[in-house]
Amino acid sequence: MEYREDIQVLRGLAVLFVVLFHLQAPGFHSGFLGVDIFFVISGYLMAVMYDPARKREFFLKRAARLLPAYCATIFVTLLGAAFVTTPNDFFQVAHQALFGAAFLSNVGFWMENSYFDKSAFKPLLHLWSLSLEIQFYLLVPLVAGLCRRYRPGYALIALLSAGGCFLAVGVSPSSAFFLLPFRLWEFLLGFGVATWLGGRWQTAGRGKTIASSTALAVLVTVPLLALDGNALGFVAGHPGLHALIVSLACGTLLAFGLPRWAQAHPVSHALARLGTWSYSVYLAHFPVIVLFLYQPFSGTLLTAPDPVSALCLLGMIAACSALLFAGVEQPFRQRARGIRFSLAAAVLTVAAIPLALQTQSYLFPARERLIYEAWFDRDAFRCGEMYSLLHRGDVSCNLTPELAASAPAVLLVGNSHADAIKGTFLSVARSRGIAVRFIVQNTPLMAGGRVGVEDVVREARDKRVEAVVLHFSPGAVSAQTIGRLVAALAPHRIRVAYLLPIPVWQQSVPKMLINNITDGVPLPVVSSSGYSQRQRAFEDAVANLAGPGFRVYRTDQVFCRPVCQMLGENGRPYYFDDAHLTATGSEQLRPVITTLFDELGR
Repeated sequence: MEYREDIQVLRGLAVLFVVLFHLQAPGFHSGFLGVDIFFVISGYLMAVMYDPARKREFFLKRAARLLPAYCATIFVTLLGAAFVTTPNDFFQVAHQALFGAAFLSNVGFWMENSYFDKSAFKPLLHLWSLSLEIQFYLLVPLVAGLCRRYRPGYALIALLSAGGCFLAVGVSPSSAFFLLPFRLWEFLLGFGVATWLGGRWQTAGRGKTIASSTALAVLVTVPLLALDGNALGFVAGHPGLHALIVSLACGTLLAFGLPRWAQAHPVSHALARLGTWSYSVYLAHFPVIVLFLYQPFSGTLLTAPDPVSALCLLGMIAACSALLFAGVEQPFRQRARGIRFSLAAAVLTVAAIPLALQTQSYLFPARERLIYEAWFDRDAFRCGEMYSLLHRGDVSCNLTPELAASAPAVLLVGNSHADAIKGTFLSVARSRGIAVRFIVQNTPLMAGGRVGVEDVVREARDKRVEAVVLHFSPGAVSAQTIGRLVAALAPHRIRVAYLLPIPVWQQSVPKMLINNITDGVPLPVVSSSGYSQRQRAFEDAVANLAGPGFRVYRTDQVFCRPVCQMLGENGRPYYFDDAHLTATGSEQLRPVITTLFDELGR
């Protein structure tokens, strides 16, 4: 294709937004929209490059262009993480590397949590977008045939993808963010612009100058607006209205080109230069940031602690990007050589994972390994991402589908603390033949949550549950809200049981335990009476609600005997962070939950 400097400018702008967003630079609140720009550009370029008569050559060229630097990034990140991270964090990197090697990073991260969640250690998080691009490339022959022969069908697929995306962002934002069916419309937009408009509109004219200038202004300003990536809905969420605006602006610039005044500006030339390096910069910057700022048990850190660290980080990003560009991306663009290099890097990655895991197992004593394993000692998240996507509008899910519809049922209501005890709760319920339903959303009855008292009452009544069981983190729900729920359920003869909050800590429990073992840092001491004192006002308010239809169950006495415990006798922690129980910790509540079910049956 003919070289277009304006596309390089757009690439440079997009990667600049993304890097500054990941560096938490002030003002670049929504720099992640740079990825949406990349998607539209990719769709455009694929339409220009694809020749139906030379399919094999198209795929081989794409592989040689993308895979060497991509595979090298995975291998070097894995190797670096093996030397600087603890076993719990390295296992996460190994998991991400395997998904990346299979070009399924987007699926792997979708199965875990939101893109914007930083609690896990994710130095390869940025590969999600490249996995999406590679998945799209596999569809290019079908897309090209549809676009050129049946435009109404092409437009319908694009509209369905966009419509599905904007609906999904109100139910399952991570599904809308990570999965190709909900992002396909951005690629199709660029593909359609290239196929139907090409460069025919890139001529001088007042109208086109106004249109391209407006589009450029939009493209530069929208990623600077404050956008909450975790918000729900088309207007506030992502990918939603902001992604649509940015994608349309990018499509307009691809059709019209940059306005002449912008094309000749020195900033445009600098951005074009950055655009030439954009692929290597994008691949290198995120692992460098995350590994440079790494601290055990601290998840994904992105903010430099001081100006000197920030300058060092920028220097390392520049150096690693240059090394990747000059040492891998450019030399291995030749087709056969690039594919051989990519295969070798992929094989080395897969082979290195078990070797590194085994090596780390020898480096850390068994006592410490049990603590590191706490991160994985827990159940899958709530009802699962697929459930909320396929059952839009459902308030609760059935966690015991094996039981008959006529079985007595309870409804478990709570935030992530209820999710943490779900396994033990289910085990006790199943042993008694009691079905369990669980609220899909993570913030029921909480301020700002989408499931309120009326929703819980309606769900309990419609699903014919015999009791509602509540469990929240300290301070998550007010005694007044609990009282309203108890009063609203009473006419329906639905009882309510409240499991009081578990003791929580000021820091990550595994981190404190490791620091105690390795550096002799004393563990904090919290007594049962000290914990109760902090909760006294809330517990008294809840106790005043007690009656025939409402019972309260203490949890602190399980963990505080009389000093609150972090660790079981088997050496496994009760918590995987500062507040959430592991499966081991959840098991400590089995006697309390057993008593709860026994009393519900009376």
